[in-house]
Amino acid sequence: MAKTKVIAGGKTRATIVPSEILVPLWNKAESFAEVVEKTGLTEKSLEQRVIGLRKRGVAMKAFPRKGGSRIDVAALNALIAESTGKSVEEVNAQGQRFAEASAARIAKRAANAAEGETAPATDAPAAS
Repeated sequence: MAKTKVIAGGKTRATIVPSEILVPLWNKAESFAEVVEKTGLTEKSLEQRVIGLRKRGVAMKAFPRKGGSRIDVAALNALIAESTGKSVEEVNAQGQRFAEASAARIAKRAANAAEGETAPATDAPAAS
């Protein structure tokens, strides 16, 4: 699928998968791993290509996320409270403020993207 070139030691490396091939392949695939296998691209290379295409407005579908490890927020906040001498309630409140601020930044970026703006969404004033 990908055009390849020979590198040191006679190994080959995928270099180019045209967007016209990658996009339909991606949107028909059942998993990220399937696209990696079919294109010969590395996971990191494929991930960067998809991010770049999405930033340009290409409607690349989202695959379900891997299970991964679960984060026990309560246990981690209890560790923070213990190590800092703060109460668990105080640490939980701080964590909630962080989560809300992060969600607000994400929503602002999404709104800016929908309006065609490319400036980052921050609470800081723009530099002049």
